[in-house]
Amino acid sequence: MAAAATGSESRREGIHGTVMIPVELSGDIIRATEPTYCTPLAAPEQGFFIVWVSKAMSLLSASIHRPQSVATSNFIDIEGLALTLPPASSQLKSALILLNVPLPYVEGNDSPELMFNIDCDGRSVATRGFGSYKQTTSKMVREPFTMVVEIPLRPDAESSIHAQWAGVKGSIGRISSFASISAIVE
Repeated sequence: MAAAATGSESRREGIHGTVMIPVELSGDIIRATEPTYCTPLAAPEQGFFIVWVSKAMSLLSASIHRPQSVATSNFIDIEGLALTLPPASSQLKSALILLNVPLPYVEGNDSPELMFNIDCDGRSVATRGFGSYKQTTSKMVREPFTMVVEIPLRPDAESSIHAQWAGVKGSIGRISSFASISAIVE
């Protein structure tokens, strides 16, 4: 949605009507005076600005930079890949969780598979994996992995998010590079 900013307020026209947002103008810089992001889309002309306005959001992230491995068929936490989400508020309602493991690999003798899980307060909210889906001997499979899921924030408390993983049918999963879990909370 586009918005027009003049003087000391911004007006956003959209499907749901008009939203007035207090702003400060200083030269060609627009600063919102409440938690709102404003990005100029056009150069100022005679004191008139076109801006993109979106609601407040937060970015949370955790990453690892050391090798890890898993040799169990039960999901266990990936050490270092955990986040704490804030409780819901009038401006924050949900979180988009992104698990990024650029270079994992799995080894095994019987169609090796590696599964990933995103756990929220002890409950699985997303599970996916990769592997060799044909019977092989001593095969290694390497595949970039990213998983994305949106979850609602709890209204009464923080939420604990953990990235988890497991080997399937005796497979050994390994991370030998950077990996991260992030949340865009909005």
